[in-house]
Amino acid sequence: MVHSDKILGFIDKNKFYGSAPALIMFSIAKFLCLVYFYATHDIEVEYSKNFDPNKSYVCAANHKSMFDPPIIGSLLNSPSAFIAKKELFTNKFFADLISLCSAIYLDRDKPGSSSIKTAKNILKKDNWKLLVFIEGTRSKTDELGKAQTGAAFLARLCKTPLVPIGISYRNKKNPNSRKKIIVKVGDPYYFSKTDDLNDVSEECLKRISQLCDYKLPSKVNEP
Repeated sequence: MVHSDKILGFIDKNKFYGSAPALIMFSIAKFLCLVYFYATHDIEVEYSKNFDPNKSYVCAANHKSMFDPPIIGSLLNSPSAFIAKKELFTNKFFADLISLCSAIYLDRDKPGSSSIKTAKNILKKDNWKLLVFIEGTRSKTDELGKAQTGAAFLARLCKTPLVPIGISYRNKKNPNSRKKIIVKVGDPYYFSKTDDLNDVSEECLKRISQLCDYKLPSKVNEP
């Protein structure tokens, strides 16, 4: 497993995330992603009128593709970091690359205090967003996966609103047509510190389901 507190062997991650150099790297990556995805796909994005790009949020999205982080991150109209599972850091070159794009290492089996501290520090920065995939992994069916509590936990810890985001991929009837990607950003909402995190996470998943093409897990649909 390749994991280090340094990027490229000399850049301190804790000082880099949310910094001016991180913003420059984000802007470069965003430009390249927008050029590529708009050139190869039909993109549709909708924002809630209550979504303020100048505020910090924990953004909880569904996860269908490895391209979800760059697509959503580049369409939020403000800098963003994202939580990345430890498996993405097994290759040193790729680990450095995504770290330069503000990917935060997370061991889901043993979430460390350093990852949580990094997430908190990012959300203290003006208008930075933290993207968390609420299912914890990609869903390969027409259903969403089970809601994990990480996004709700971070939103409560950092005292920031939780924003549901739905991303959908649609194939055109004509096989020669470009695939359509739809991103919908929902209403930011707070919840009480006494609310059960599982209940908050399931509610967030329901809101995400209303924003995308995918159904809730069968168990969540049960009365």
